[in-house]
Parts: sequence; structure tokens; C-alpha cells
Amino acid sequence: MDRDYDVIMLDYRGFGKSDGKATEENMYEDALAMYHYALEYYDTDELFIYGRSIGSGVASALAARVEAKELLLETPFYSLPDVVKEKYPFVLLVFRLDFHFPNHEHLETLDMPVHIFHGTKDKVVPYESAEKLRKYLKHYDSFLTIPGGGHKDLPTFSVYQSRLTEILG
Repeated sequence: MDRDYDVIMLDYRGFGKSDGKATEENMYEDALAMYHYALEYYDTDELFIYGRSIGSGVASALAARVEAKELLLETPFYSLPDVVKEKYPFVLLVFRLDFHFPNHEHLETLDMPVHIFHGTKDKVVPYESAEKLRKYLKHYDSFLTIPGGGHKDLPTFSVYQSRLTEILG
């Protein structure tokens, strides 16, 4: 669906074609650099910050540091340790978790509207982890539950497209 918006995306260090080490702090810095690049072309009231899955952790951290119109999170989680503890508890016994992405901490500090999209059949990020974020939302925020939605198919649901159209105007 064409909404006549420009989209700026990046490869974080250590991902895609980008060199460097992937760390939580580096991912935050990369997002901030992209934000400053976007400011060369757009005003803050024209910028929507979007994050999907692990990118929701980066997007919420960026939104906590900068000005933008709204924050959109697709398949977010409470925090990465929360997902690991629920889905893969043995990992915490064997490995040290270097990434945290505490979405809940960032959402708590935001003044901009936040919109969350999550499916009930997500096998990667449990719906229950995203559900914990509700208590950090303000009265003007939204949380769209998509019955039967998985981790990668939310845009195929008409309710997702309708809500996105409402948000973007």
C-alpha cells in the first residue's frame, strides 16, 4: 500500500553490509546517527520512529533521547532478558546476555504517542512479553492485538493496515 512516505533504514554495525561490532550501545549510536541524518531533510514533527522485533529496543531507546512525531513498535517485547527467560531459559544458565533492550524503561519516559502492534501467534516474541508494556502506555497511545498474527506477517492483516492508515493520516 502506497502511503506517500519516505523511509530511511539502516544496517547496524555488524549486520547486513555494515562492518563493526554489534553491541547494544553501537546499535543505539547508529540509530542516533541515522536520526541526525534524517534531520537534514525533515523536521522532527514529520518523523515517525519505527522498530520491529529486536529493532523495537533500538527504536524505543532512540525515542527516549530525541524528538519525533510518534513511535511505532511492531512485535516488541518487555526486555530481551524477558523474552529469553520465557522462550529459552537454558540460555541464561549457559551464556551471559550482553543485550538488554529494556523497552519498558524507555516507554516509561516518553512524551510522544506510542503505537504497538502484536500478534497472538508470535512464536519468536511471545505476545505476553509485549502485553507487559501496556502499563507504560498513556491514554493517547494504542496497543493493537492481531488475533492469529505471527512474527513476520502482521502487515498482511487488514486491521494492521487500517490502523497504520489512521496513525499516519
